[in-house]
Amino acid sequence: MPEPRRHGDVRRPVRSRVRPGTGTARSAPGSAGPGRPSVVGVSAPQPSPPGRDPRPDHRPGVGRLGERFAREHLERLGYVVLAERARTRWGEIDLVVHDGRTIVFCEVKARIARGGAAPWASLHDRKRRQVRRLAAAWLSETTDRPTGRDVRFDAVGVLVDEAGRLVRLDHIEAAF
Repeated sequence: MPEPRRHGDVRRPVRSRVRPGTGTARSAPGSAGPGRPSVVGVSAPQPSPPGRDPRPDHRPGVGRLGERFAREHLERLGYVVLAERARTRWGEIDLVVHDGRTIVFCEVKARIARGGAAPWASLHDRKRRQVRRLAAAWLSETTDRPTGRDVRFDAVGVLVDEAGRLVRLDHIEAAF
C-alpha cells in the first residue's frame, strides 16, 4: 500500500523523449523517481470510439459512381457533356452539360440506400452558393465552350445499393 501523501510533497510528471532514429519514447533521466521504471512504452492502437462505423469510408467511390449514373442519364436525355469534375480555383463542379441552348451545371448527390438521409440532405444554401461561384469561375476560365445565353443549375440525387447498383435517380431541373 502506498504511503499517504503529505502536504508539501511535490510529484513531478514523467517527461518523455523520443530516441533519435527509433521513434520510441523513453523517460527523461531521473524523472520516474527512485525505484520506479523509467522506460515508457509505445501505446497500443486504440479501438474506434463507440458509435463510429468501423467499416471503410466509401464516400469517394459512391460519389464517383453517382456521377457516372448521372452522366449516363443526362446523355440519354440528349445533353452533351462539356466537363466532368471540372476544377476551378474555388473547387470542383460535378458535371457541366449543354442541351443546345442552355449550359447546365449539375450537382450530384449520391448515397448508399440504407434508409438514412436522402441525397438532398446535404444540398444546403451554402453548397448552392458555392456551386454558383464555381459556375461563374468556370464560365470565365473556359474559353472553348458553347455560347449559350442561358445558365441553369440542376441537381441529381442517386441512391445505389451496397453492390453499387442503381436503386433510384432523381433529376431536378432548375433546382436552385
